[in-house]
This record gives sequence, C-alpha cells and structure tokens, in this order.
Amino acid sequence: MPIDPRHGRRIPSGAGISRLLRAVFARQLREVRAAIAAGNPTPNLARWNSVLVDHIQPMLTLHWHQGGHDAIRRIRQAVRIRERSVSGMRLKSDPSLLASLPLDFDVFRPQVLLAIQQAALQFAASTNATSTRQIDTARQKLREELAAGLEQGEAIARLSQRVQSIFVDPVRATSIAMTEASRAMHAGQIMAAKETGIVSGKRWLASSDSCPRCQALDNQVVGLDEPFHVDSRGGPYAVIDHAPLHPHCMCTVIEVLS
Repeated sequence: MPIDPRHGRRIPSGAGISRLLRAVFARQLREVRAAIAAGNPTPNLARWNSVLVDHIQPMLTLHWHQGGHDAIRRIRQAVRIRERSVSGMRLKSDPSLLASLPLDFDVFRPQVLLAIQQAALQFAASTNATSTRQIDTARQKLREELAAGLEQGEAIARLSQRVQSIFVDPVRATSIAMTEASRAMHAGQIMAAKETGIVSGKRWLASSDSCPRCQALDNQVVGLDEPFHVDSRGGPYAVIDHAPLHPHCMCTVIEVLS
C-alpha cells in the first residue's frame, strides 16, 4: 500500500482488483468486437454484473477488514492517550472503557457482509454502465462519420479502435481499482468506528497531492453519520461519507472521539 507523506496513512493500491478488471475487460472486449463484426447490437454488459460481484466481493472484504482493523487499533490507542494526564499520571476514568472496545473488526457478521455485498453490486453496476455509455458514444460517433461520407469499412475500423481503447486501458483499470479499494477500506473504518460507541465524528485529511476540492475539505470535521459533501448532480457516489472524493484520491479520514 502506498503511504501518503502528508497524513502518513496507507491507501490501498487495489492491485488485485486491477488485475481482475483487466481480465474482465478483455473478455468483454472480445464479446463487443464479435457483435460489431456480426453487425449486431452492442451486448448488454449488465449481465456481467454478477460475474464482477462474485470475484470482487472477496477482495472488497479484505479491504473492509483492513479499514475496520486499523480503526479499532487507532481508537484503542486514542483512548489510552486520552486517559493519561500531561504529567503521565493516569486520569480518573471508567476503567472498563478500554476493555469494552473490540479487539478487531469482524467482517463476517451478517450486517457487515450485507454492506459489502451492496458495495460490490454498486461497483459492478457502475463500472459496466460506464463501459456501456462509452460504447454508445463511440457508436454515435460512427453514425456521424457515416453521415459525413466516411466509408463503411473505415468507419467500422475506427469503431473497433475506439472500443479497444475503452477496455484495453491500464490507467482506467488502475484508477478504478485504487478508488474502490480505498472506498472499501474507509467504509470498513467508519462501520467499525460506529460500533465502538465512542466516536462522534470524522476529520478529513487531504493528501499531499490533493486537488482544490479535497483541499477545501482538509481538517473539516463532521458527525459520524454526516456526509462531507453531496453532489447535486446525483449518481451512485454522490454522497461522500468518507474518502475518496474522486477517482485516484489519496485522501483519508480520521476518527474523532466523543
């Protein structure tokens, strides 16, 4: 996992997810190319949702566990620090507080597994919908070129090249993978923080290479159940409860104790 030098937190690279996406994209490309060659409509990529979910859910589970595990560790450490005075003497506090905190985050409880499954479904649907939109755009460009007098054979060749650029794009796969791995890690972090019962908020920590949008959120504190940002345009990721704010975002959040 890469470590951002500004906030010192590890952000997952999503290497395993990236490999999976490249493999799925290669299979989808063959299917779309076959349809183009046969003059058939573009295949409905939504049928690939279940394939992606089956393969991506175990990977997201690992990132959820890592996020929850790290959150529990930080929260326990914060409680220890808070219970010490400036002089190093222990403050009078509830001795059972630390003992009541979980030692780790259990991702195999039904409510956690359901949340991970929903995240996997959203990921698969969003990824395949984006590919479908890009293919539709390429087909529209083809129709415009044919109307402008481009020869049929050359137009089909251009369409094939454009379709290939959609699926054979390591930057796209890497960007999606890192973004979704980070999203899963932070989702596990927030869920674990809620379960401790002693975390009241979360603080945004912008990365060293953060964009102006992320810099505007830097050090902002909101309630644990409040979003940092809501995109008025809507979409599956319009409500930003935690990092990442955008693709390839290296920002993170930290727990704020009650």
